Amino acid sequence: RVTSPYPLVAARRVLLVEDDAGVAAIALDLLTAMGMDVATAEAAPRALEMLKAERFDLMLSDVVMPGGMTGIELARICAREWPDMRIVLTSGYAGEDVDEALSDAPWPFLRKPYSGEQLAEILGQVPAGAE
Repeated sequence: RVTSPYPLVAARRVLLVEDDAGVAAIALDLLTAMGMDVATAEAAPRALEMLKAERFDLMLSDVVMPGGMTGIELARICAREWPDMRIVLTSGYAGEDVDEALSDAPWPFLRKPYSGEQLAEILGQVPAGAE
């Protein structure tokens, strides 16, 4: 039996929305090590296509992405269309623009770069979606 170095978060179907391939690969490894079933999208339009096609319990989305839609805008659509899905936002950008955009966002936020422990902790604080 293989043991995970991270506290196990209840297994969930996760949509990882991240345009940086390197960051996505690390996050994918961390989430998989936590026992999660992960699908990836590089931008909001693709994420919306995937969300319409299958069910996800959790979306972990970058805030600043190409494709004409921010992670916050994506999260607002998701909260309306899929209210049982939990949302966590991430960003490596610092500054007033990101801070201001996040100031009225009701979702947990994780600043990049983050560790597996930080990711596990914030996911542990996000209740699982309804079955």
